[in-house]
Amino acid sequence: MGITDFLEQALHREPQPDTHEKKKYYKIGKVLGSGTYGSVKEAVKTTT
Repeated sequence: MGITDFLEQALHREPQPDTHEKKKYYKIGKVLGSGTYGSVKEAVKTTT
């Protein structure tokens, strides 16, 4: 557990969901479309 994880847990008091960790591996781009329940954004994986 790194300092970032420690601070996240200390501030939020609960661990982030798995999807939070996965987002750091993507570069989020422009909005491709949107609707009533949200939007779809372009995403490019930054690691292999």
